[in-house]
Amino acid sequence: MSNLTTEILSGGNIDKVAAAETAQSIIAAIENGDINALNLKIKIKAIENVIETIKPILDREARSLAELEGAKSFSRLGSTVKLQETGVKYDYSLCQDPYHKYLTEKFDEAKANKDKREKFLKSLDKPETIVDEHSGEIVTIYPPIKRSTSSVVITL
Repeated sequence: MSNLTTEILSGGNIDKVAAAETAQSIIAAIENGDINALNLKIKIKAIENVIETIKPILDREARSLAELEGAKSFSRLGSTVKLQETGVKYDYSLCQDPYHKYLTEKFDEAKANKDKREKFLKSLDKPETIVDEHSGEIVTIYPPIKRSTSSVVITL
């Protein structure tokens, strides 16, 4: 393992203040030219891939260890650890509620119509005058404004 990996895995307390200070140190080093931002971005991408790979196992095993503490909340390495339910989702498919089914169908239909209309609006290259089917009013519609962020994409 690298020195940094060893330090992270076996080091002492890690709290908000330490994390913020580390982030500020890295930002300052980038801005001062002490760290090559492109090289760091590539390395961070690799770290993100590692995290994505280990996260399911890490979450499961950390939960098991936290449960052994016997408390819903406790402190560890300068941080508060809480056992709680997160990401709760409800499955309505077995409710057999006809009104919910009706609303779901209407929602799905409206979403499909909205998606179709947005596709049409994206195809516009200039303003267009139309007659609103619902009100009979003559209106000018415009192509949507395309917004994007320029970034560097890293593929390992």
